Amino acid sequence: MIRFFAAILVGCLGVVSTASAEEARRYLGQGLLLTNDSFGDFKDRWRTGSIQASHVWGPTWSGQMPQRFGQLIELRWGGQVMAPASLSAPNPTDRPYAGALFAGLHTHFRRGAADMSLGTDLVMTGPQTGLDDLQQSLHDLLGVAGPSPGVRANQIDDGLHPTLVFEIGRDISLGSSATLHPFVEGRWGDETLVRAGADLVFGQVGQGALMVRDMVSGHRYRAVQPSFRGGGAGAWG
Repeated sequence: MIRFFAAILVGCLGVVSTASAEEARRYLGQGLLLTNDSFGDFKDRWRTGSIQASHVWGPTWSGQMPQRFGQLIELRWGGQVMAPASLSAPNPTDRPYAGALFAGLHTHFRRGAADMSLGTDLVMTGPQTGLDDLQQSLHDLLGVAGPSPGVRANQIDDGLHPTLVFEIGRDISLGSSATLHPFVEGRWGDETLVRAGADLVFGQVGQGALMVRDMVSGHRYRAVQPSFRGGGAGAWG
């Protein structure tokens, strides 16, 4: 199944390459966000850790999303581990252990003053991802307890979940030093949820950059820098 997941990534790259040839797209940039629950209170549970990466192609980047649907394409991939509050002696009513890998294509565009994005991911879940083995190895390396055999045996089953993701939001200026970005995001497939909130930005952070949203934390990170012209290194959020 790992080979199948790799084939999905290759297929996504093939779609992007074909589109690039047909519409003179070029590589505009990339972004990466790592999260780990232990960064905050040193307790490793629930949304325990994740990685999300973005690679973006388009004809150009002007500092804001294009008006046309499908003009700007993002290849998004990553993975996450979800776990009960205790990896050694979990409460039977707590959430089961789950590993998930995903890859998909998303497009970003504007309608009037609204920023919009629409995309689809294929999400692989279960022991077939190998994420339980990876987490165990990392915990062994750090000398801390990893998921117990009982936790791993009770993880969710192997599966492949087509997933649709949609977001709409807009920037509201609060003066020269702050911007408010209210948004609504919907996700259907591996999980069905609606996320609503607002990003409050002070200063020039993210000004003129393509900002994309992390599916686990809800935070945004830069996928294209405002001064990026294609070809070399990009923005790592």
